[in-house]
Amino acid sequence: MNKKRTVVGITIAIIITGYFLYDYSKKTSFEELITDLISEDEEVEQISVYGDVPFLGETVYAEIKDQKVINTILSDQLRLKRASLKNLPHITKTLVIKTDKETYEIGFDSQNVVIGSKRYLMTERLTNPIDMRLESEDLEWELIKYTPF
Repeated sequence: MNKKRTVVGITIAIIITGYFLYDYSKKTSFEELITDLISEDEEVEQISVYGDVPFLGETVYAEIKDQKVINTILSDQLRLKRASLKNLPHITKTLVIKTDKETYEIGFDSQNVVIGSKRYLMTERLTNPIDMRLESEDLEWELIKYTPF
């Protein structure tokens, strides 16, 4: 009887530990994603921001060329967790990051970040700090018909 309890106890401990390791492995930060996306030998030249305007069916557009603002956005410590692709969110903004070698697109809304076919969910905040930073910067927004979403 004691042997059976020991085996059951060890099995439960292994399952719980495995779950927490699996859950932890899905966590990352926005800065880590950017570091994985853009290689060290690439220089970010600009970020173009496209935003969905609700009820108008149009898009606002702004360019960021100030390296200080670019570095602040790309080094954000936003905590993320890998999420399922089921029930994809409505992407409200897209960052188009242009480097000296390539162009990358990152979509996001108030709670999600989508890079390629991977979706990440914010784990700590109620509103996306990247979105808040874009709104706080003195960007020259332009209303356009094009939409990359």
